[in-house]
Amino acid sequence: MNSENDSVPTPLPLTSPADNAQTEFSAQEIWQSGIGTGQPPVRDGVVVANPVSPAFRDPWAVPSQVFSWIVIIFCTGLMMGLVFFGQFIEPEESSDSAAVLVPANFTGQFALGAEPFDRGQAKEMLSGLDSGPVPQRLARLVILAELADEHPAPEDAAGDPTGTSAKKPDKLDGPAVLQEFERLREQMAEANYEPTASERELLAATEEVVRAKLDGSPLPNDHPSVEKVESELGFAGRVAAAWSSEDPNASKKLQENSTAKLFFVMFFGLAVLAAVGLGVFVAMALGGGWLLGWLRSGWSSGSGYGFIHLEAFAVWFASFFVCQIVVGLVASLAGLGEKSSIWLTLVIFYVPALVALTWLLVRHPHPRLAWREAGFTSRHGILVDLGKAIATHLAFLPLLALMMFLTVVLTSLVHGGAAAENPFSPPGGPGHPIQEQFDGQWGTVFMLFLLAAVTAPLVEETVFRGLMYRYLRDVTHRYPVVLSVAIATLLNGFIFASIHPQGLLGIPPLMTLAASMSVAREWSGGLLAPMAIHALNNGALVGLMSLMFSS
Repeated sequence: MNSENDSVPTPLPLTSPADNAQTEFSAQEIWQSGIGTGQPPVRDGVVVANPVSPAFRDPWAVPSQVFSWIVIIFCTGLMMGLVFFGQFIEPEESSDSAAVLVPANFTGQFALGAEPFDRGQAKEMLSGLDSGPVPQRLARLVILAELADEHPAPEDAAGDPTGTSAKKPDKLDGPAVLQEFERLREQMAEANYEPTASERELLAATEEVVRAKLDGSPLPNDHPSVEKVESELGFAGRVAAAWSSEDPNASKKLQENSTAKLFFVMFFGLAVLAAVGLGVFVAMALGGGWLLGWLRSGWSSGSGYGFIHLEAFAVWFASFFVCQIVVGLVASLAGLGEKSSIWLTLVIFYVPALVALTWLLVRHPHPRLAWREAGFTSRHGILVDLGKAIATHLAFLPLLALMMFLTVVLTSLVHGGAAAENPFSPPGGPGHPIQEQFDGQWGTVFMLFLLAAVTAPLVEETVFRGLMYRYLRDVTHRYPVVLSVAIATLLNGFIFASIHPQGLLGIPPLMTLAASMSVAREWSGGLLAPMAIHALNNGALVGLMSLMFSS
């Protein structure tokens, strides 16, 4: 993108280097001379030895950058290490967590929703759950029991115990489902897998609940086995609880609800595909407009105090770590539940950001200028910025889809070996702790939406596209504009992606998303556009997850 602000004006003529030494330089002159790097200004090819600008008198200009980068690299490496340790070194610790059941929750609802139209296809959907941890396999058996014929015809029961006959592919009877429990135990023995005490209890409870249902006499809803299955098997647990419900239409309502969700997800998927296709044309149009000089950058040259923005970012990073530790200790000592922990997460977000902004405004000699440099401005109005946000996001959607596909391929390659070694290992791949918080309650949905679609865009865009991007563009301003933007985009995008809990395999799509927000920042000149992209992306994901986990 071309920018008038990146061009260097003709230097003012001076009589002699001696005159230069006592000259007060303008902000534009300071900027074009590379003050962010601590280098002395140059006028008419002469290095000014003793400039009087306040920026050059700051003794911390270079040391603060070195120390700030040490803090940033240390914090980034530590967070990446913690995520790597959790995903690859000790993944078995999360085998009984709600995250394990996310695939089962989605697949179970899709299968149940598709059953009225194609029972064979519904059963085929569930085949992907016949692997992985014990809870996921048990969830599959509960859904199979819901799809099964409780009283099959004699020829069906005798002819095809696995329910896969070519003659009647849609048939699955009760005895075949019960045989699946024995097959599960045989698979454990063959893999030399020793289930935990909790898994053994869950297996026995699930078999008891399923057997009672298939016998035509479901257990009462206050039975311990029903309560255990309902509390530990996610959507499948709700299916099992419906068998014991006093409402005779509970199972029917659950299926109708699943069918409606299936159609919505199909519509949502088609809309995303259409947006990806449109994004190809938008990207071509924007690229052509930039090459022809029709699109101009909204970037404003800095005052030379970019290193203070870097300091503020490092302060945010360190404060973020301290807040996580303090809030974690408070939550642990007070025995707070998950909903309280969500509210405490808001503290983890907002307090470090306020500390960082306070540091910026106190350290910067011109606070109002610092505020504008961080992106809290709109050069062409809110509507124009929102339009740029939509166009930029559409242009990056094809690349984002490609990166997500790449992540799926990498996940299968990386975790395929672990699954072959231990067929009962939890599914690998990028995941976010927020997905474990969805419980179908509107209060929880509101808090998660506030956290993901409001708080995260405000805070993360302020520190990454406001503070860090400003510094990176300032410190590379002597390079060609395209190279400067590329360096700032890639480096701040990598740090942004690396500290997210999705882990190493989530870096490609997260960097792509961060790149779209950096380009929106560059194009619009402010933070509203990247915040809008961030909010749109997170809001859509929270909305989809809320729908799938709703009752």
